[in-house]
Parts: sequence; C-alpha cells; structure tokens
Amino acid sequence: MSSPLASAVLHAGSLSNLDRAGRPWQASGDGNLCPVVLGLTRDATAAWTEFYNCHAEEQNDLSGDLSAAWSKLEEYAARLALVIHCVRWAADDPDLESPDAIDADSMKAGIVLAEWFKAEARRVYPLLSESDDDREDRQLADWIERKGGSTTIRKLQQGRRKYKLSGQAEAALSELVSGGWGEWHDIPSGSKGGRPSREFRLYKPSTSTQPPKTRDSEGCVDVDSVDAPETQRDGEWGEL
Repeated sequence: MSSPLASAVLHAGSLSNLDRAGRPWQASGDGNLCPVVLGLTRDATAAWTEFYNCHAEEQNDLSGDLSAAWSKLEEYAARLALVIHCVRWAADDPDLESPDAIDADSMKAGIVLAEWFKAEARRVYPLLSESDDDREDRQLADWIERKGGSTTIRKLQQGRRKYKLSGQAEAALSELVSGGWGEWHDIPSGSKGGRPSREFRLYKPSTSTQPPKTRDSEGCVDVDSVDAPETQRDGEWGEL
C-alpha cells in the first residue's frame, strides 16, 4: 500500500499526536481522539445551497421509496465532499484551498457523485417492482434498441428463439405498442413488387426501465435480455 492516503492511515500513530500542520490532535479525557469540525469555504457554501434547494424541489414531487431515498441522498453530497476533501489532503493536493475547510472543488465533486446515486435510484427502483410482463416488455424493447430501434416480425423470429412463431412475434410487438413503447410503421412494396409489410419502431432510444412515454432511462444492461449471436446454429447454446 503505497498511496498517499494509505501511508497517512498506516503511519498516523507515528505522528506523536501532531497533525501534518504541526498542531496537536484534539483528545478527550480518556486519551481518545475527538472529531474535528470542518467548515465550508464561501464558494463551497454557495454550491451546497444551490444543490440543497434543487434537491428539495425534486423531493416535493416524489413519494414512496424514491422520496425516502432522496431524504438520505440530501446529506450524501456533503458526506462525500468531506471524504474527497480528506483524500485530497492526504494526497497533498496543491489545489486544496485549506485543510480546515471544504472548498468548492470538493463540494462539487461530492454533488456529482450524489447526482449519480440519484440517477441510479431512478433507474433501479422501477426494476425492483416491475411485474413479469413488464420485465418481458422491457427486455424485448432493450433488444430492439440494440438492433437500431426497429424490427419486423420476421427479424424478431430470427433474432430471438422465444418468438420463433410469427404469431408470437406479432403479439409481443403489439404488446409493446399497447404499452407505449413504440408503434407500427407500414413498409410499402419495393420496385419489384411483393407484399407490403410493417415494422415496429421504438419511440425513442434509452428504453431500459420504463416505456418512453413515462420516463427516459439509460445505461441499463440486463443479463436476462442478452441473446445468443445471430450467426449461431440451432444446435448451439441459446439465449441467456
């Protein structure tokens, strides 16, 4: 363990009750070290205030599990900013304004991480409560998105064994239409004639968790929706 942070932790006992600035550690009557309160710089306070107000407005529109998560995530930004500040201090970051106050860079980094956790909560919570039918629709929509956002009944038959019969494929795509994931588009006959056909098209990309008409989501990769390679033979392994 050779990182600056690891060194600071491992050798703290050899500092002879002095911190790196030469000041004595604060100790209680029984000799245990006491917590130290770190303030915020003016710019860090401004960044925190803006985040706090925006976060509160978001929480007003939430209920249930997400509202409970938001109440905890409110303080995550400050907690993470403190962790980042301590890491920067241990690493001798030359841009650290002061060891005694969390600066704007640490606070903004903590806010970015908190926003990431909020996005993950929005993405994951619906997955935990979706029904089997909802999960099946989402996985099919994910597959269609990976294929460019559209598919025909025949392509679905060829691409996913679960829908190898034309009736099964058409029913599944019609279910996506009913659920608000996309719509049918007629494909006219080509120059050489032939029967007209139709294809299903998603309304928009990033359909990972819920129908696009309710909420956008992104970045979800579901193992249950991974298909076998299109070039495989029927005797080889199938869908996961």
